[in-house]
Amino acid sequence: MTNNNKKGVLMKHTPKIESNIPMPSRSTKYLFLESMSVGDSFLLYGTREDNNNTVAGIYQRGYSRGYGFATRTVDNGVRVWRTK
Repeated sequence: MTNNNKKGVLMKHTPKIESNIPMPSRSTKYLFLESMSVGDSFLLYGTREDNNNTVAGIYQRGYSRGYGFATRTVDNGVRVWRTK
């Protein structure tokens, strides 16, 4: 059975609507950023390309909290500084 939702996306099955399902807490992957002071830094091992998603998440988390971060490629990875 197929149907179209409001945006016209083809769905193979209509999802079952459920109530009273607790929502898991948000990810705490970047929670450590909140303990950083301006001028603190940490190293992400690997290349810039290896760390693209992590760096994007750090910038997004920082932006949403009013923090600033800067990154530089160094000999053994990518160093991230809190700037604001």
